Amino acid sequence: LARAPALTKLAIAGDGSIHGAALRALATGGARFRHLEIADTGVVQDDALVYLVERCPQLQHLDVSNCWGLTYDSSLLAAARCCPDLRHLNATYSAGVCSAASIEAIARS
Repeated sequence: LARAPALTKLAIAGDGSIHGAALRALATGGARFRHLEIADTGVVQDDALVYLVERCPQLQHLDVSNCWGLTYDSSLLAAARCCPDLRHLNATYSAGVCSAASIEAIARS
């Protein structure tokens, strides 16, 4: 990422080997990201996603669909809180992350 300072969009969907450490590494230079697709990555967990969105405040598009490692509202609530420009959030088939509380928080943001 250091060699691509203008990178604002990244799609790594479908890579089942993506773990929390990889998301944390992405977040290191994350302030420039506006569009992230990490769908179908399976083992991405809540703490790593929270870490990422806290460091990517300019996100406008986030796709975490089919990330079965996500299990708590904390991930989506953090996205709503930390990314005021967020316009697209897809958490389809991510087990347990989409409660009424997170939907309401996202709608208010």
